[in-house]
Order: sequence, then structure tokens, then C-alpha cells
Amino acid sequence: MMSAKIHPELSAYEAAVEMLHQSANYVYQSALAWHLQPQLAIDGVDGALSWPTTHYQSQQLAARYAHHCILPATCVRIANKAAWTSLLQTSLLPAVQKTLGVTSIRVGAVYSHLCIDAHGSSASLTPRPNIAYAFGTLLITLPASEKGGTMTVARGSHSTTQCPSPLTAQVLATFSDATIMSAPITSRRRVVLVYALVAVDGDVVKVPPTRTAALAALTAIAERPPLRLQRIGVRFKTCNRCRIASFSDLGPQDATLVDALLATGRFDVALVQLKAPALHYGEKRSYIITKAMLHPASSMPSDIAVTGHSVDAVVGAQWHGVICCAFVFWPSSFRTSFVGLDLALRLAHGAIATTEGTGRLGLSVRDLVRGTVATFARTTPPSRARSVAHLVVQSRDVDLVDRYLRDVMPVTTTLGDMATTVHTCLHAYGWTTIYPALEAFLERWLTAREASGVSHLVTSLAGIFTGVTALCPPLRQPFVGEFVKMCWQHLLKTTAPPMQHWILVDAYLMDKVPHLVRGNWLDVRLPPALVGMVDGFLYGRFFVSALARKQVSASKQLQQLPFGLVQAIASHPTLPQQRYLDVLATSINELVRTSVDVGREKPQAVSSSDVGNIMDAMHRLGCINAALLTACRVISSPERVVAGLLLFLQLPAPPLLPSAQSAIADFVESAAPTFHYTDHTQHDDVLSSLVDVIEVLTLTAPREVLSFVTAWCAALPETLDATRSSLYPVVAMLYSRFQGKDLDLVVHLAEPCLAALLQGGALTPVPALNDFVLTAIDVDADHCDECAAFALEELVKAYPLQLLLDQVDGSDDSASDSDDERSANFFIWKRAQPGGATIDDLLEYLHRSAQRQGDIARVAVLDEVLALHAAAMDVDAPAPKRPRHET
Repeated sequence: MMSAKIHPELSAYEAAVEMLHQSANYVYQSALAWHLQPQLAIDGVDGALSWPTTHYQSQQLAARYAHHCILPATCVRIANKAAWTSLLQTSLLPAVQKTLGVTSIRVGAVYSHLCIDAHGSSASLTPRPNIAYAFGTLLITLPASEKGGTMTVARGSHSTTQCPSPLTAQVLATFSDATIMSAPITSRRRVVLVYALVAVDGDVVKVPPTRTAALAALTAIAERPPLRLQRIGVRFKTCNRCRIASFSDLGPQDATLVDALLATGRFDVALVQLKAPALHYGEKRSYIITKAMLHPASSMPSDIAVTGHSVDAVVGAQWHGVICCAFVFWPSSFRTSFVGLDLALRLAHGAIATTEGTGRLGLSVRDLVRGTVATFARTTPPSRARSVAHLVVQSRDVDLVDRYLRDVMPVTTTLGDMATTVHTCLHAYGWTTIYPALEAFLERWLTAREASGVSHLVTSLAGIFTGVTALCPPLRQPFVGEFVKMCWQHLLKTTAPPMQHWILVDAYLMDKVPHLVRGNWLDVRLPPALVGMVDGFLYGRFFVSALARKQVSASKQLQQLPFGLVQAIASHPTLPQQRYLDVLATSINELVRTSVDVGREKPQAVSSSDVGNIMDAMHRLGCINAALLTACRVISSPERVVAGLLLFLQLPAPPLLPSAQSAIADFVESAAPTFHYTDHTQHDDVLSSLVDVIEVLTLTAPREVLSFVTAWCAALPETLDATRSSLYPVVAMLYSRFQGKDLDLVVHLAEPCLAALLQGGALTPVPALNDFVLTAIDVDADHCDECAAFALEELVKAYPLQLLLDQVDGSDDSASDSDDERSANFFIWKRAQPGGATIDDLLEYLHRSAQRQGDIARVAVLDEVLALHAAAMDVDAPAPKRPRHET
């Protein structure tokens, strides 16, 4: 059970219930004691009227006002006018305002007329129509002993009565849209002061809704109810007993709501007992029905079990305690949720097949199908999605299809199932009928899924993709071109589709749609060329070509357009290409001009894979040249461009033209000197990029490779550090990439690398440094914990077969002391002695020792490379052996 704050759908119920409560506040009634009543004097009657009237006054009234008369203000005088006006302003009108719910404005009472009636006229009880800002009626019925004359006030489906009193004046106030009717008067006369209730400042009066309007609101909810809030609870306003009460025990407000729900004929109502499961932290309180009693007026079959099901929400759930008893209502179509989805589906399919609804949960076929769809919407099990979609289409219910697409059809379904359902609905009902619902579904899909699904659907419906590449058959309906335009406009307004689909839809709308027979609204009035111009104007805000995106920079165009164009041409070889090549050429030229602007910051966003895609696309379009490579450098870095070129050259593609190979070779050779790094952590990346250059040259200019690597190697400093940090890593990376292929290039660098290491003394032994070696030093195990641990460890090392040292890391929690922060692992350093080696000497010794071990490993790899190369050169030679070097 959730609150309205979490489920906005509940607000519709809240509003309808509030309308019902407000509709009861349409009439005010009270009585005035004799000393508070106005003292009237009227023309033709001697003295002030007394109550009851004297015999003489009755004769005068009968003589002058025989039937019924309306007396204006000029014929009526109030003897106690000051007192009466004060009572009216300070007592009656505030009470009227409070009851009618118009407390936000200043309310006044304007005298209209005095009604003297001997027959029971209803018309005479209405104020004159020329009173400004009038919104209601105030009647002061003076005491009378007439027979009959009961007044009835009706508003909407509410009504109330007021009977005359011979002792007190009766006050009645209501709104102008209420109807005041009078029963016939059989004897004597009725005297009524008629006032108009007015907004003093001319403010608009918010008149409360009628009961009829509240019932209409409840009926509208039942017609299109919230799908996931099906069972709504209402806490008793006047019952705090935790037991099932009878409906006769309900308080006035609860009884009014129950009567209204049943009056619509669209809801079932039950009194229930509830159980609230234990709450865990962060959970919302929920309720389970443990006992239920249906209202006798509900038509729901009694064999449908209500108990055991949950209450989805509570109207007016500001109550913070646990609700033990309540009444619950639900739209009658939601009876299906009590029997489960599987049974509901069987019943619904059977009802459609036989066009009979009787005997199936007491529902019509329409309500049964709608309830089944709502039951599916509660949990949306994927295994039932196809069956529900088929049921919706077979129902031939346009409103249900609209609701299904807008709110029910799951966006988690497969792309194929989604397209099949959409096509079936469009085929069955026509796109002009259900397009708004389809647009709402596409909005939900785009929020949860990628745009490629929608663009693929649109291209399939347009017939751009056919056969196995299409998600569904093309849509064959009048004005299908307009349908595609509207779908595509909505997609572009929301997100950017894949470039392949964008290009294909562009071509479809520019080259095919204007010539379709009955494909456009304006076909019968305009030639194809003008249809395209009008479309450009109508859809100019969102419906834009992939080639004319004003907000897209040249770099973005170059990133996105080539790869999409290659995909589009692959699926549609006859696609016109020149228009796209012109755009690409413009983008490239703009980026080349940008590259000469030294002060301009160059973006570094395009990855090497993007560069590879660009190269692949431009190669297939025959456009690889120096200008393109320069443009790629502008939108990326030299290292990424070289890596992208290598990725491209490794793809299966048509052979490169010699001019393209030459352009690529020249570019990578010129790019290599620009590789740089800002800190030592990027040094390996720079060397990797250099190896990329070498590999690209082997694929585009193999004759220039040796000269390139020779020049690079010669430019290195002749030091062991340069050999270790630059030359050897390049050899190792080349060996890793070219192993099993051609080792000539690797050997070309391996030989000078090995020579540099050996001749530079890389394997020369490091002189021993014994000043820091522990010899003949006794350890007193009783000295401290550190000495005890050291002595114990040395003892175990001396007797490895007899002793085993356990828990040396102090991980035994049971024996540890939380206050002891000392570790059980210790390092013992010998202190530097005067006149001996220093700590710096020790660190240098350790560094050189580690460096020598690294050099031994490097030499081993280089020996392996040379031995493998030698064996490959002489196939009859025995297996290569590593040479021995003096160490």
C-alpha cells in the first residue's frame, strides 16, 4: 500500500472523494427566535406584522394580496432595521459562509423582494436577476400557520426540505445553481424575505461541485482506472472497533461515499478486516485483507475470494496508526485480479471467441478484457505478454488499445515482439486512430531503452528495411509518409538515432515520400517538389536532415557520418552518395583550417576506435588523403590517430590505393616525433605508439621500415638507461606482436640492444656489501616481543622438517589484545657503523642488484629472439640454445 505522494494516480480518487464531500455543502438552514426576527411593515396593512397575524391584518393581506405578490423594497419597511442588519452581518452571513464553504471572499446579502404567497409559487423564491455578483439565495421565511408550502432544495442528485414553522422564522441559503421548489399551500399565506448572496468585492466564487459531478468523476475513473492501484481502502471515520461492522453502522460521511460508489454501478464495495505485516526499515506499510463482507448491492459473485489479497492504497491516508478495519472498493472490471492472470486470460479469450460475457465473473466481455489487461499490468510477467497483446487486438476496443500502448505494453519486451505488436495494432485500427497512443509508448521506450529500437521500427514500418533485416512488414495504409514524418520528428525531438537509420530515413523522405501515391496529406493539391518544401517548413524545428544539423560541429559530423554512411550503403547499395561526400569534404576542410590556428585548443575526445571507423568508412568511399588525416589529428591526438590507423589496417577491407598507403605512411612518420609524455607513467604509452607507427609502416610502406627504426635507434643516447627504458621495451613489444611472423625487424633492433647491454656492463656483478649483514649476533629471546618472535622464526628455519610456525601474522583474534597495536611481522635493520657503509650505500646496492636482475631477464629475451631467428634462417639447424654470458 502506497500513499498518494508516491502514486500520483491516487490523486484522481482523492479528488473525486473530496468532490463528493464538498457536494453536501450546498444548503444552510437555521431558525430565528421571535425576538430576533425582522419586524415588517408593508403597504396596505396597518402596523407592523405580528406573528401570528391578527385577524384584521389577515383580512388586509387577503384583500390586497389575494394570490401571490412580489413586493419591492419601496413597499416594505423593517422597523428594527439596524438590529436586523447587524444580526445579518455578524451572525447569519458568517454561518452561511462557513456552511457553503465560501470563506475566502467577503459575502453580502442584497435585498431582492418580499414574497407573499397563498399558492406555493417556486418562481417567487428566486432573487431578481439584475443583482451584480450574485451567486446564491438567502430566504427568511417568517412564522406562519399555513398548511403545505414545504420547500425543497435540489442540487445535482442531492435534495433537502424545509417545513414552515408557526413559531420561528426559518432561514435557508443555497447556491444559484440549486433549484428551490415549493409544495402547494392549501390555506393561509407564506411571507418570505428574499435576498441575493453576493461577492462584495466582485470576486469569483468557487462553487462546490454537485453530487452528479462527483458521480461522473468516479465513473470516469472506473472507465480508465489506475492500473496498478486497483483496491482502494477507506478508513472508517466513526468506527474504531477492530471488527467487521454492518454497512448500517457506517457514519454519514462513509455511508455517503459507499452510496455514491454503488450509484455509479461501476464499483464493488466490501467491509474488511486488515492485517498489517511487520515493517522492516525503509518499507511502506501494507495491508492484507483477512476478512471481507461484500455490500449486498454489489454484483460480484460471492464465490470470488477477496481475503488474502492486498490493499493497494488508502484514500486520505494521513492516519499514522495501524488500520484494523475499513471498507475497500475497486472498479468492477478489476475482479479479475482476485482470480489471477491465467484464469482471467482463459475467460477473456473464451468470451471474445463466443461473444458472451454472462457467467464470467459477472462482467461484460468489454470489462472482462479490460480487467485482464489491468491484472497483467500489476506484474507484467514476460511469459504472458504475447497472449495479452493478442487479446487486446482481438478485443476491437480502440480505448483499450490506446490504454495498452500508453500504459501497459512493457518496454522490457524484445524488439521483435514490440514491433510485431505495434504493427498488428496499426494494421487493425489504422495509424491515424492510435498514433497519439503509439507516440506515448515510444516516449516510454526511449526513456528506458536505446533509440536504435525505435528508429529500426520506423524504418521497418516505412519499408526501408525488408526481409530478415526488418522488424515487421511495411505499413500499407494511406498517408503512410505522414506517419513516418511524425514518428521521426518525435524521435529527433527526444534523442539522436543511429546515423545509419538517420541517413536512410533522410533518403526515404527526400527521394521517395514526395512521389508516393496517397503518401502525403497534400498530394492532391501540390506537386512532389512543393510537398517537400512544405514539409521542410512544417517540420523545420525538429525534423532535420542528418546533413543539415546546425548544432553539430564539423568534428562531430566526421565522427558520426562516415560509419553510418558505410552501414547505410551496405544495406542499400543504390543510396545516393555524393550529397554525403560533399558534407564530409566540407567538414574535413573546416578542420584542416582549424589545425593552422595555433592558439586554438584542440579537442581530444575522439578515441582510436572512432578514428578506425572513420578511416574504414572513408576508405570505402575512396576519400583517404592527407587532408583527412590532418582533420583526424585536429579532433584527436597523434597517438590515437596512429592507433586508429592500425586498427583500420587490420580490418578485412578492400585493398588500399597506393596514394592512400603513401598518405598514411607519411602521416605516421611525421607523427612519431610529436609523441610526448608529461610524466614517467606515460612513457610506456609513447613507446607503444611508436611500435604502432612501425607496424603501420610494415603494412603501408614496408621498404621504409628499416630506415625508420634505424634512424630512431641511432637518435637514442648511448647509455644503459636509454637502452633499458626505450630500446628494449620497443624490442619486447615488437617481439610480442611479430612472434611467429617475421622476426627480421625485431632482430634488427634486438642485436644493437643486446650489444648495448653487454658492452655497457649490464651483467657485471655488483660488489658485495657486507656491512649490513647480520653475523654472530646473539638474540636474547627474553629481551622483548620482537626478539622473541625473531628467535622463534630462526629456530623454525633451522628445523624445517620438525617444526612448523603458525599464526606468525598475529591473526588469532582470541589471543590478541585490542590495545596492542604492534604487528607480529618485524624487520630488523643493522645500524650503520662509523667509518662503514651508509644507508644510501645500501639503497644504491639494492637498486643495482635489482637492475642487474632485470638486465639478466632482458638478455635472456634477446637471446631467445636471436636464437629463434637463427633457427628460422637455417631450417636444418638443431633447436636453438641460449648462449651463455659471463655474469
